[in-house]
Amino acid sequence: MKPHWNAVTRDRAYFSYHRCPVCGVLYCPEFFMEAELTQFYASMPDNTLGVAPDVLKKTQRGYFDVLKRFSSRRGGYLEVGPDLGFFTAYAVQENTYNHFWLFEPKTEVQSALKTILAGRAFDIIPSMLAVDKIPPQTLSAVVMVHVLDHLLEPRKILEQLKSRLLPGATLLFVTHDESSWLARAMGRRWDG
Repeated sequence: MKPHWNAVTRDRAYFSYHRCPVCGVLYCPEFFMEAELTQFYASMPDNTLGVAPDVLKKTQRGYFDVLKRFSSRRGGYLEVGPDLGFFTAYAVQENTYNHFWLFEPKTEVQSALKTILAGRAFDIIPSMLAVDKIPPQTLSAVVMVHVLDHLLEPRKILEQLKSRLLPGATLLFVTHDESSWLARAMGRRWDG
């Protein structure tokens, strides 16, 4: 599967999303196990798919502006899957968080993240699920942009995060929309 995981080609393998006609739950009936996902993500390059950096930065800025409206921006900051760190850079520019934790398994992007975080207290953890690395009651912001819907057990992760949150912490999740016009236009080729 490795050749298909990172490729954007006509032969790319796509996951199938299904909605239960009885209860309405959206699910993927076939998926990789945690060890396989860890291996695939570690060797994956940034996943911006050639989108112009200005477009990505503008999109991430819009998401960050939402976080600013609701977050105290004090205490610790966690971002799961920051990729090239556009969102992270906005959080660093605020200069109000006392520690940054980034869960990023893709080794290829970690040096860019270290550059963004230079001079700040930070930990870049090459995992998507290392909640135990964060001390209790330290996070005032948790950010997952197009990540929550890729976790095998999102509820379990959220339950583990609960004890790491400060009172009034803000969680910002941006998820893929399987009912969007893009998903409908791409049909089976839409991979969220």
